[in-house]
Amino acid sequence: MSEPDNTMETFAAYGIAPEHIAALLASLRPQLPGEVFYVFQAGSATGAGGSGGTGKPRTLLAFASPDVALLFAQRNGLIKDQTPPRLRAVPIPRLLLAMAVGPNIRALLFVPDSSDPQRGRLPEGVVVERAALGGAA
Repeated sequence: MSEPDNTMETFAAYGIAPEHIAALLASLRPQLPGEVFYVFQAGSATGAGGSGGTGKPRTLLAFASPDVALLFAQRNGLIKDQTPPRLRAVPIPRLLLAMAVGPNIRALLFVPDSSDPQRGRLPEGVVVERAALGGAA
């Protein structure tokens, strides 16, 4: 599948070979249920690849459906009455790019629809570590 925007050029600007990302995408797609995943958008303007926060390494959770994302948030007390969660639909290449440019994101966890997230635990899914990006990431 061809990437419709300048995502691949942006990888190249960060020293990551677009061919490497294309191969990574080709290996990931058969393992994932779709092309778009849902992430919680931070309260600040940092979005999916936010570099704000504590500076601690973190794992970006990407859910196959909004329902599983909200279930995870409810079970883990992440939903506050005053601030309803904001989900953002993000294509797989953009999620990889968020990890490439977000210095605190050490891994992506793609959570399938079939996941039943338990309280206090990361859900099961497909993990992509930062090292899989190759290049200067």
